[in-house]
Amino acid sequence: MGAEVAIQSAFAKENVQLELLLRRLTDPAIGPMWWMQRYADIQFAVGDPKPKVKSMLEAFAELRRALEVAKVDKIDDLRLQARHKLDEVFAAIEDPQSFTLVIELMNRFLDEMGVQKSK
Repeated sequence: MGAEVAIQSAFAKENVQLELLLRRLTDPAIGPMWWMQRYADIQFAVGDPKPKVKSMLEAFAELRRALEVAKVDKIDDLRLQARHKLDEVFAAIEDPQSFTLVIELMNRFLDEMGVQKSK
C-alpha cells in the first residue's frame, strides 16, 4: 500500500506542475515571455531576431489555441463549453462587418429560441 500512495502522490504532484504550466502557457502576456526566456539561447543565437520572434509568437499562438481547445473540451458543463466557444468566435472576428453579422445571427437565434424579444 505504501508504494501505491507514493505513486499517487507523485502523480498528483506532476498534475499540479502541469496545471501550473498550462496556466502559464495559456496566459497571453506571461506565456510568450516564458517561452522566449526558456528558448532564447537556441532561437536567437545567430541571425536577425525579427523573423525568429515572429515565428516564435506564431508557434506560441498555435500552441495556446490547441491548449485552449483541449481545456474547453474537458469541461463537463455544456453552458460553460458554449461560452468558451463563443469567446473563440468573438476572438477570431477581426473586422466590424463580420462581427456585426455574427451578432445579428445570434440575435435571430435567440429570438427563435424565445430567449429575447425582438426590438
